[in-house]
Amino acid sequence: MPETTDETIEASVIIPVFNQWRLTRQCLATLARTTTGESIEVIVIDNASTDETAQACPALGEGLFGGRFVYRRAEKNLNFGPASNLGARIARGATLIFLNNDTEPLPGWYRPLLRDLDDLPDVAATGPVLLYPNGEPDDAGPDESENDGPRRHNPFGRTVQHLGVYVTPFLKVGHLYEGIPEDSPLAKKRRFFQIITAACMAIRADLFRRTGGFDERYVNGCEDIDLCARLWSQGLRMTVNPQSRVVHRTSQTPGRFVHDAENSQLARKLAVPLFVPNLHTLAKNDAMRLSLSPWQNLRPAPPPAVEARLKKFADKASSPAALREILMRLAVDHPYWEEGLARLCRLAATPAEERAFLEHAHTLFHTPDDALDLHALCRKAGEDAQASRFLNAAEAFVGPFSTYVATAREAVDWCSSIGLEDVAALYRDWLTRADDIRQNVYEPFMQRMRKARRRGNSGAAGLS
Repeated sequence: MPETTDETIEASVIIPVFNQWRLTRQCLATLARTTTGESIEVIVIDNASTDETAQACPALGEGLFGGRFVYRRAEKNLNFGPASNLGARIARGATLIFLNNDTEPLPGWYRPLLRDLDDLPDVAATGPVLLYPNGEPDDAGPDESENDGPRRHNPFGRTVQHLGVYVTPFLKVGHLYEGIPEDSPLAKKRRFFQIITAACMAIRADLFRRTGGFDERYVNGCEDIDLCARLWSQGLRMTVNPQSRVVHRTSQTPGRFVHDAENSQLARKLAVPLFVPNLHTLAKNDAMRLSLSPWQNLRPAPPPAVEARLKKFADKASSPAALREILMRLAVDHPYWEEGLARLCRLAATPAEERAFLEHAHTLFHTPDDALDLHALCRKAGEDAQASRFLNAAEAFVGPFSTYVATAREAVDWCSSIGLEDVAALYRDWLTRADDIRQNVYEPFMQRMRKARRRGNSGAAGLS
């Protein structure tokens, strides 16, 4: 590939790496295939990797990108923020694209991001819809991630990992609509946000430098939240372009979560106070409402009239096979219709299919009941490690019932004080039903969990 001059470089793709050469190799190869003919340079900042990265990366990068490839090796692990800032300092492109090495850009991902920065002057940063890979990881990466174990086949295909970040009324953040099928209409809509992830983020180089880059006090976490807070405070917005898609094998770097507590504490002090709650607005703009589960999960849901219409439509199915087909389609078009997913679980033909539907529901709704059901299925399948993981997840989720009551009372006061009366009403309603929830949801669950823990400790068979 011929040498390029500064003037011909449109964007600089900056990839910090630490070991995981197989991931880096696949990322670079896919990046080259999906940017053929584009005026980019690729900068790999090697955080003192101890695997074959130092020997293999320069040759592969030069072979793929020629003079548009830069390899810079640090003498020690700089971590994400400092390594990204180093890449930004030596970048020659007018646009910076920060890209994790555990990503796989899909065809057509690049140009929509550049158009966003050209066409939307009040947008500071943009990114693609990030997708979880479907099925078990291939030989491009580890057999399992640090937290979640092997990724299993999802009956709906690839699902969304990130299409923007929401802020709850309590100033907590999360990935909007995480886990919905990639073909869902919700995953194909343009939205504007206060926060997007830096796993793949495009930003104008002069703006990034002028804003001060990533705050290097964070260690592999919350750097993007902090950067977006500073951009948002300047009156700028972030967006995610649904025409751009990238597969993301999340959290592949060893030790990724070691500094989570410190990072979160720093973000709560510096960044989070700059944001405003928007989960309720995002749900409303997508013709949904916020609902509050018995376990006080605040989440989107279809309006009651829509849920009634979906149920009526499904009830017209002429056979179990026809019902399954209808429910599969509705689970894509209306992914937060909880009853539909529950019916799919009951229609499962095999334990493996039931588990796949349950895992999908657990990702969307985060109920401890689903975690216990998954524990039971894993125990029956002889997957003791996975069974233990789900049981621990269920147990960690649940606290004394008195804490739920106290949380609901505090939520009523807080939401009322900031003008979110609709959300306050959800917690008031929960309080009126507290005795019923305790008797019919909480206590039966606690009995079931204690029984599961006893059987787990004794090595007995799974739950019946």
